[in-house]
Amino acid sequence: MSEKERKPGLLDSDKDFPNFVGRMIHGAMLRDYSEEQLWQVLGKPSSRRRLAILQQCRGKQGRLDATCFCKEACGDEYVALANCVRNGSAESCQDYVSSLTGCVRDEWKA
Repeated sequence: MSEKERKPGLLDSDKDFPNFVGRMIHGAMLRDYSEEQLWQVLGKPSSRRRLAILQQCRGKQGRLDATCFCKEACGDEYVALANCVRNGSAESCQDYVSSLTGCVRDEWKA
């Protein structure tokens, strides 16, 4: 099943989140940045943390693993959503979805 044919998931209820994750994955290719740009990132603690997570969350071909990024950057929100889904219906978890997707956006932009 290709990505275009995949069944919608719970995070798809945040209409822009799948597109945001696509942009994240595309923008996470560190080879596309100059050394100067990468050194500027190291000046901010939040950016250093994000860079560490980006390096840790790489798949086989060097692409960003978005699930890993969500878990590492927003662990509390990720666990809260997982617990909600496990213990209730997906429809009752929209607040947790909003919390996780908002956190991921904030962490990415930090």
